Amino acid sequence: MKILVIIGSTRANRNGERVKTWLEQQLNNDETTSYEMVDLRDINLPFYDEVKSVAGLDYEEYSHPEAVAWGKRVESADGFIFATPEYNHGPPATLKNAIDYAWQGWNYKPMSIISYSTGQIAGARAAEQLRLMALGVKLLPLPAAVHIAHITDTINEDGTLNSNKPGQALNKLTEELSKIAAKLKET
Repeated sequence: MKILVIIGSTRANRNGERVKTWLEQQLNNDETTSYEMVDLRDINLPFYDEVKSVAGLDYEEYSHPEAVAWGKRVESADGFIFATPEYNHGPPATLKNAIDYAWQGWNYKPMSIISYSTGQIAGARAAEQLRLMALGVKLLPLPAAVHIAHITDTINEDGTLNSNKPGQALNKLTEELSKIAAKLKET
């Protein structure tokens, strides 16, 4: 089973780098699940500008090769973890754009969210908006989540934690996501 871990922020000096480093250290591939880290910085998707709605396009019809590759990559996964900051009470536009480009690949697959912010809200508003967006592309948002408040105090630049809570929440998230993804793959 393959889970894509999508790092949603692409801006310079992002706190998502801390989250990415932490996740790279924590998510271990095992005999049943492999985690593939996907940084949207590396995908280089243009903003969605196809002549048709994404719901009516096959990946091969996209006008951008990056979009074709992205759609196929999403299609190959069995589930997803989205790591998102909160920008102005929502997820970054780059994450929304990546979701829009791969409509078919998301359909009927489970997803979980890791949200974070420098304040005490922990990205919860971005996570809620992301759940609503997910429903629009027929993703199946799961209840288990990780919300990290005061990100710069909670995760060091080297990915080490100053609190046990995110690690415990991540264990619950991966357990739930793996279990649901496996059941859905059986059908």
